[in-house]
Amino acid sequence: MQEFFNEENMNSEQILLDINNNIKELTQIINKSSIIKPIYSVPFNSGSTTIQNATEQPIDDSLYPVQQNIFALNDNKPIDKMQIINDGSGNIFFKQSRRGGMAFSSQEERLNVGDKRDLFNVYGIVMRTDVPLTRYRLIEGELQVGSFAGSYKASVEIRPTLQSNESAKVFSITVDNSPALVPIVPPLAATYLGPSFHAPIAAGVTEQLVDIETFADMPYIVPEGYVLEAFSLLSNFTRDWTLRAYYELLPGTSIYNHAFILPVSGRGILQWLLNINAISTAVIDPNGAPAGGRGILFTVTNDDGANAMVGELDIIMILRNISQ
Repeated sequence: MQEFFNEENMNSEQILLDINNNIKELTQIINKSSIIKPIYSVPFNSGSTTIQNATEQPIDDSLYPVQQNIFALNDNKPIDKMQIINDGSGNIFFKQSRRGGMAFSSQEERLNVGDKRDLFNVYGIVMRTDVPLTRYRLIEGELQVGSFAGSYKASVEIRPTLQSNESAKVFSITVDNSPALVPIVPPLAATYLGPSFHAPIAAGVTEQLVDIETFADMPYIVPEGYVLEAFSLLSNFTRDWTLRAYYELLPGTSIYNHAFILPVSGRGILQWLLNINAISTAVIDPNGAPAGGRGILFTVTNDDGANAMVGELDIIMILRNISQ
C-alpha cells in the first residue's frame, strides 16, 4: 500500500512538472508570435486625409491649407514620435514645430509621393501640396505592417523603386594603393579605366567625385526642369572623412551658394546610410533647375592629419523630372 502511494505521489509530481513545462512552451510560442505579428497601439491616427487644393508656399504659416495642432489634439502634450506618409498623387511640403505652440521654421521640407518621414517631439504641423486631392496620413509611433507596409523611398528601401519620371545617378570615388593594375589570382588582372579611381588621398587632401555613368568629372549639371536628390550613401574608408555637397554654381564662376557638410567617423567600417534626401537641389529649385541647368559637386576630405586614406564612396541619387 505504501509503495502505491509513493508511486501515486511520484506520478502527481510528474504531472505537475509536465504541466509547468507545457506552460513554459506555450509562453515561448506566444512570445514568438508577438514578435512575428506585433500588436500596435496607435493613439493618434489621422487616417487617410485629402489636401484638396494645390498651393504655393504662403507668406504666413497660418495660411497653409492643412493645420494640425498636435499639442492641442494630444491633451496639451507633444508627441514623441510620429510618421507622415504621402499616399499621392502629389508632393507634400510641410513644416513642423518642435519648440512649443505653432512656431515653425522658414524652410519647408519636401515629402515625395510614396515616401514617409519620421518626426520627433511634434507640437504642430502645417502642410500643402502641388497636386490637388493629394492624400496623407499622420500616425503616432511607427506602423509598418498590414496595409501600412508600403515601399517608402529614402527610408526603408536599399535600392530605390523608380517612378516613371525618375532615373538613378551614381557619383563615386575609389582610392586604392594600385589603381592602375590589381592582380587577381589565378593569373588574371583587372585594369581600371575610369577616372573614379585615385591613388590614396593624402592627409588633409580633398578630392572630387565623378559621374560613373559618363566618367565625367563633377560638377554635374542638373538639367532644366529636374531636381537631383540624394537617396543613400555607401562608404568604406580607412580614415575619418568629410563629405561636402556644393550646389547652385554661379554662372561663369567656380563659386557655390549652398553647401551640405557631413563629417563621418568610423574608419575601416562599411557604412550604408539611407534617408539622406536632405541633400537635394529642390532646396533652391523647388520647381526644377532653370534654363542652363544647375551645378552640383561632391567632394571627400581625408580628415586624418598624418596618414593617407584608401577606400570607396558611392552616392546614389534620384534625378526627377518634376514637370511630369
